[in-house]
Amino acid sequence: MRKILPTLCISVIPFLHTMGQERSLKIFSNFLYASEKSSRENTSSSERDFNIFPGISFAFHGKKGHFQEAGLVRLSFDRSEFETIDNGITIRGAVTRNFEARVRYDYNFKLAGPAEGKWKLYVGPSISPYYRRETNEPKISTSFHRISWSLGSYLSLLARSTIALSPKVLLDINIPLNIASLEYRRYRVDNPNIPLSQQHADDFDAEAVPTYLEFRMGIGIKL
Repeated sequence: MRKILPTLCISVIPFLHTMGQERSLKIFSNFLYASEKSSRENTSSSERDFNIFPGISFAFHGKKGHFQEAGLVRLSFDRSEFETIDNGITIRGAVTRNFEARVRYDYNFKLAGPAEGKWKLYVGPSISPYYRRETNEPKISTSFHRISWSLGSYLSLLARSTIALSPKVLLDINIPLNIASLEYRRYRVDNPNIPLSQQHADDFDAEAVPTYLEFRMGIGIKL
């Protein structure tokens, strides 16, 4: 949590000075698809993931039709537990906990649509920092506690369209076109049988045009 709060604060700093301008609250459904590949020594692995998450954001509008927006894209926590017992003795088992928090900030330049019109088109840069953490607590003494966490961000060009449904309510559809992703990862295993310096590993990854697809649709209400 110590790493999450600074990230959230940094994400909202750029638009704090706009608090006196027109504001809107938006509630979204976020459709996320990710495909990741990793390799270490002589092994490689791949993972595909599709999720739908609710999200919330605030938008602050400028006088020229441009606006800034920031919000929470994903906040999830899950806990899983398994155990294998043979003749009353636990031979396998662990408790796994996963946590993820992701926010997004974007600046939207108006490309088309009259000031008082119902339909408007925007484009602009977007940054989406995130924090992920996984812990594995074994139930047998021959296995060891493991923890991994990562801190990263997606950099995108955002295309957005809004349609006014009433003077106070609008439909918002936006799609980020991913440009790059950055991620720092750390892995640690509490194994007293190996030197302390070998109980953890660090990795940094930068990827151009990552396989991370997102579609977001929601309703906005002017405040």
